Amino acid sequence: MNMDNYFEYVLENITLQDLTLLKILNENGALSKFRAITLFSLKEKSEMSEAIFRKVFNALSCVRFIETDKSSKDHRVFMTSYGKEALKVLMDEM
Repeated sequence: MNMDNYFEYVLENITLQDLTLLKILNENGALSKFRAITLFSLKEKSEMSEAIFRKVFNALSCVRFIETDKSSKDHRVFMTSYGKEALKVLMDEM
């Protein structure tokens, strides 16, 4: 399996909740480490339960669609280039 196939495989398994978090990050301009939003803010904006938020957040982190800047006191979250590409592909398909 090459990387293009892996990316397509990951996209096929994206959930509505995954898409929701990616859209929130995009709408808030959290597209780089310097424009990241707090983890707390992301959770509040998502309106997800704690358990679902953690599950979705961890899944997106594992596939490197989002990253956390842990250098600040309040962990800040931003979308990676992979997350941006995934969101673009998914929105084009809708």
